[in-house]
Amino acid sequence: MRWLVNADYHVNCNARFRGTYTSNELPHFIQDMTYVYPGNPALGRLIAQTATEYGVHTHAHEIDGRGANVTTPGNCQRY
Repeated sequence: MRWLVNADYHVNCNARFRGTYTSNELPHFIQDMTYVYPGNPALGRLIAQTATEYGVHTHAHEIDGRGANVTTPGNCQRY
C-alpha cells in the first residue's frame, strides 16, 4: 500500500494486509470487499529507500491500522 500526503510519499511495509474495503471513487461498484494478503516488508523498505535516493522523499512504515485507501486491494494483490 502506498499513499501521498503533503509530507512526502509513504509505503506501508506490513507483513500482512487485511480488512474490508469500499472504494471512495466507485462505492457502487466496490463495497465491503474483504481482503487478506501477504505483504513484503523488505521490498517496501527497498522501494522507499530507492525512491528517496532518486529525490522522491518516501517513508517506510509498518502500520496495522492503515487500511486500503487510494489503491484498491485487488491492484495490490495483482501487482
